[in-house]
Amino acid sequence: MNARRHRRRPGPRLRSLFLWHRYMGLLAALFVVILAVTGLLLNHSQALGLSQRHVASPALLDWYGIQPPAPGPAFHAAGHWLSRLEDTLYLDGRRLAREPGRLVGLVMLRDVLVAAVEGELLLLTPGGELVERLTGIHGVPAGMEAVGKDEAGRLVVRASHGDYVVDEDFLAWRDAGAVAVRWSRAEAMPVELHARQAASHRGNTLTLERVLLDLHSGRLFATWGSYLMDGAAMLLLGLAGSGVWHWARRRR
Repeated sequence: MNARRHRRRPGPRLRSLFLWHRYMGLLAALFVVILAVTGLLLNHSQALGLSQRHVASPALLDWYGIQPPAPGPAFHAAGHWLSRLEDTLYLDGRRLAREPGRLVGLVMLRDVLVAAVEGELLLLTPGGELVERLTGIHGVPAGMEAVGKDEAGRLVVRASHGDYVVDEDFLAWRDAGAVAVRWSRAEAMPVELHARQAASHRGNTLTLERVLLDLHSGRLFATWGSYLMDGAAMLLLGLAGSGVWHWARRRR
């Protein structure tokens, strides 16, 4: 009984250290959870398809400084709009594919859209599905400058060394001669369509994998991110040190 009565209680400084240890533990738990969750997700990035999943949050895209690209050339044919943003083609606001070549024009032949990209002709359905890709191997003239249709409804290509017309099966090319051609010209696309297209393009820029990597490393917070992670490391070291000191004192 006397031993219990005379046992010394922790002093103010020791109680203060206990409180600091508790608060550091709560704060450190936040960083541990973030690191653990992001680490687990990144460890299974391929299985989860994180590199193919894109972030569409406008706030996060603004944080990364990703802005909609300026409108590029657009071509109109039979109620359809073909345009290019950076290196991606869009048909009526729907994303088609990456095409590095310059967009030349668009014409409608019967029920097929013919999109002319530098060095190639893409045969598309009105829904945007690729039917066939024609290149120089198929006789497409080199140095395409414009495409259009003559009075007979045949496809005419203006190349660097003359105008050429092709048959209905896109097999035989020959000199067009002096024919009247309605050429496909670049136009200003409707504002609403461009806005929808730009939003779609912007939302296909930032991947979820990159966001998780930046959050895991602290780069998400730009310059302050490295200092934040340094502070978290110091916090964990302080937590470990105070815990060992507290354990050793209890042992004594």
